[in-house]
Amino acid sequence: MHGMTMDVAAGQGADLFIKSTGSIIAHLAINKTVPKRPNYTLVWTVRHAGGLVCPHTSGVIELSAAAMKKVFCLDDKMNDPDSLWLIERYGGTVAAQGEFFRCGSYLNIPHPGTGYQGDPNLSILLDYSIRLAVMQLLSKVPAVAG
Repeated sequence: MHGMTMDVAAGQGADLFIKSTGSIIAHLAINKTVPKRPNYTLVWTVRHAGGLVCPHTSGVIELSAAAMKKVFCLDDKMNDPDSLWLIERYGGTVAAQGEFFRCGSYLNIPHPGTGYQGDPNLSILLDYSIRLAVMQLLSKVPAVAG
């Protein structure tokens, strides 16, 4: 449910920043890593309500451009044999164990959640504006030093 409150936000010191607009505070910052490694770093944080001992969940994963396309609904081909069990068990579209799980346009990082408060994962409904922002980020060609 909270994944429906996520939207692209300006600034925040990231190449792309997606944050919640509802009462639960969550965000995903995406940055292009160093040019020698053509990957993207995804950093997420979820702040839980209710006085939990650990009031937030956070993590970092690094993904290739090809994986970013799978994560953000730009490619639905499931070709990670070590993660097929996630799809078989939870019925998703595409997944990579320890990185993400996507069912249609609903994304969970780093794994499927239960849907209850306090889940240790970030959930995002990948609407058109988010997918478009990711496409634009992936289309940027880094300058080559010469």
